[in-house]
Amino acid sequence: MDALLELFWGKRIKSGKFSKETSQWFFEKLKEKDSVNPLAVYNLIKDAIEIELFEHKNKENNCTDRLISFETLKKLFE
Repeated sequence: MDALLELFWGKRIKSGKFSKETSQWFFEKLKEKDSVNPLAVYNLIKDAIEIELFEHKNKENNCTDRLISFETLKKLFE
């Protein structure tokens, strides 16, 4: 599942090899919300894609190595 999710948000939060993996961070946040189930993952990814498409569509420095930015993921858990 991690390999599939990496297509959406990349492997690591930052490009350094010592940076936490995005999937690990994501699932830690899900556990904090007690929402670890496939439907919760689907809904969060769907919401993140909507944010990227509609709120960030005119953003100058879009990430080129991922479909969902880490900033968007953080916004989902605020």
